[in-house]
Amino acid sequence: CSGRLDNRESWDYIYERSDLEFLKGRKYSKKRNHLNYFYENVDFVYEPVRQEDAQELSLALDDFSRRKAEKGVEDELVREEIDTIKKILPEIEAIGFFGGLIRIDGEVKAFTLAYPHTQNSVEVTVEKADDSVRGLYQAINREFVASLPPEILYINREEDMGIDGLRQAKMSYHPHTLQELY
Repeated sequence: CSGRLDNRESWDYIYERSDLEFLKGRKYSKKRNHLNYFYENVDFVYEPVRQEDAQELSLALDDFSRRKAEKGVEDELVREEIDTIKKILPEIEAIGFFGGLIRIDGEVKAFTLAYPHTQNSVEVTVEKADDSVRGLYQAINREFVASLPPEILYINREEDMGIDGLRQAKMSYHPHTLQELY
C-alpha cells in the first residue's frame, strides 16, 4: 500500500479468495462469530442470480433504501447507486454480470453482483443485505466467494468512495492489497 493518500477513497480493495472464503485466524474471529450465528439460526437458500430475478432484486433494493431512510441514513450517493443498479438489473447477463443471492422465507434478503476482472479475479460491484439479519452480510460474501470457480484467486471489492462506514467494513476483511487507481 504505498503511494499518495490524497486519493485514498478511490483505491480498490483486493482480497485473497481463501481469506474471504475461510475466514481463518484470529483477525477474522468477529466475522466468523457473525457467520456462525447466521448458519446456526437462519434457514436460508443461496442460489446464483438469474436474469429472471431482476424484479425481486429491485424489490430488495427498495427494502434496503427504506431501512436506510428509517435510520436517517439517506445519502445522495447511495440513492444514485441504487438507481443505477435498478437500471442495469434487466440486462445483467447481457452486460456480463453474475452473482448470488440469499433467500430467507422465500424472499431475497441479500445479493451480490460481480463481473470477470482478469483470468484469476472478479470484481464485486454490488453487495446488499438486510442488516437487521445478523451475519447476513458475512454469509452473502462467503457463499458467493465459495461458489466461484477454483481459478479465481482474488476478489476486487472496489473503492470505498470516502465513506467511513464502508471503509471500515472493507478494512475489517483485511485486504491483501489496496490498489491505487489513476
